Amino acid sequence: MKKCSKCKIEKPSTAEFFHRSKGVKSGLRAYCKECSLIYHKQWKQNHPEHVTAWNQRLLGDEAYKERKRVYDRNRSRENKKRLTDHFGGKCTICGYAKCLAALEFHHINPEEKSFGLGRNVNSKKFEALLKEAKKCVLLCANCHKELHYNES
Repeated sequence: MKKCSKCKIEKPSTAEFFHRSKGVKSGLRAYCKECSLIYHKQWKQNHPEHVTAWNQRLLGDEAYKERKRVYDRNRSRENKKRLTDHFGGKCTICGYAKCLAALEFHHINPEEKSFGLGRNVNSKKFEALLKEAKKCVLLCANCHKELHYNES
């Protein structure tokens, strides 16, 4: 049990009730999630200039958007490289291994598919990607298309 330093109510010491924090010994923040939400709403009302500047940076700053696009593209390629290396780095049918962009993951059983590995490789943790990739086989784009064409 952990006592919220704001409302003084004891709650279970879990991520369900307290936000995580790497910098704290317990790994959980001092305020419970309810108090944290109230605090942040009040702070935004009392500091509208900061909120406006933050929104402008996120929504209107082209330089920020370009940095984010580059970061996402690099992270996506890095994660795909790690995943393909984990699965041998080549098509399991024909052995193609020239271009990383031409290698794709094919779900063996579509009912077990939690998410696709085509566009999600920059937005998820590598462990989640690896868990999903273990439900797949690595194929080149040609073999993948032939496989789906033959299924229909």
